[in-house]
Amino acid sequence: MGSRLNVIPIETDVLIIGGGLAGCMAAIKARETNVQVTLVEKGNILRSGQAGSGIDHIWAWVPEVHGKMGWTLDDLIGDHIQGQGYGFINRGALEKVARESYNRVLDLEKMGITFRYDDSELPGKWRIVPQFHSVPSSFNFDGRNIKSVMARECERRGVNIINRVMMTDLIVVDGEICGALGVGTRTSDVYHFSAKSIVLSSGRSGRLTRNVTGRTLTGTCAR
Repeated sequence: MGSRLNVIPIETDVLIIGGGLAGCMAAIKARETNVQVTLVEKGNILRSGQAGSGIDHIWAWVPEVHGKMGWTLDDLIGDHIQGQGYGFINRGALEKVARESYNRVLDLEKMGITFRYDDSELPGKWRIVPQFHSVPSSFNFDGRNIKSVMARECERRGVNIINRVMMTDLIVVDGEICGALGVGTRTSDVYHFSAKSIVLSSGRSGRLTRNVTGRTLTGTCAR
């Protein structure tokens, strides 16, 4: 007879699936409400997700810059929808991102990420990164180690971090999601999570392109 599966039960208030930028920030903000938070990642949150190798700019609404330049929040959103999404973007979701982006930048600054530079002549010492937008909306920052910085912040705030567990399914009872199942990628242990709330931040396909053979699509997403 084969050996029995080792099932590890874990109860938590908030279960976050995915330890990229979104998952880490969700964990950090959830801990501000003083609830128990468990973050599960198939790799290691120190270098997981699309920003695992670092990132150097962010699309954001910065009032002290855009206000001086005469651009409104609606200008920023409309420019992105037409110039980058060709109209196929949910405006409500994008507006939410734009309105909250500045606050998230301030959060990252408090963690030690540099967004302002002495050589800049812009208000607030920001650096604009010229890209594809008509409205200046990309800002430079030192994000080479952003994942390790956010991982340390999650640890500092008491997030229960579980690395190297591949989540396989959500548990639904009476039409409501109340938990999830995962498998350890190095141990084959089965993880049974029970949670009051679940945040699914399991990544996306981004910047898809063909590889050198021209036959296979590759991208920056590791999920």
